[in-house]
Amino acid sequence: MRLVVAILVLAMSTCAFADELAIKPGLWETRTTHTNPMTGKPTTETNQSCVKQTTFDPESMMKDTEGCDVLESKRDGNALNFHMKCGMNGAEANVTGHYETDGDTGSGNMNMEMSMGPMNMTMKMQWDAKRLGDC
Repeated sequence: MRLVVAILVLAMSTCAFADELAIKPGLWETRTTHTNPMTGKPTTETNQSCVKQTTFDPESMMKDTEGCDVLESKRDGNALNFHMKCGMNGAEANVTGHYETDGDTGSGNMNMEMSMGPMNMTMKMQWDAKRLGDC
């Protein structure tokens, strides 16, 4: 379960991904909907955070995360597709996603296939973000 929490925090704490994908620093509001991997029920949350970085780069973001590797980070215009693989304490996760931004708004999705011993789970996330102004 720590693996799931670590990946969720990484995915939700930043507003974009990059080969380097440009974003505008400031106060961002993000609405995230994700399925509970145990029940399959959707949960929606909205939060605000002060984003200080001007680009999003999954490899830089993941460099201090033990057990996770970015396998692909490919930018196409204002969109980024990514693929990560994580493993921790016998649990493994295969993560693929997409993020798109115009600098002031963004949207994306992420699919996570997890295996913990004999148990397999899937979680899907979708988010929309908008820049509200300066922090």
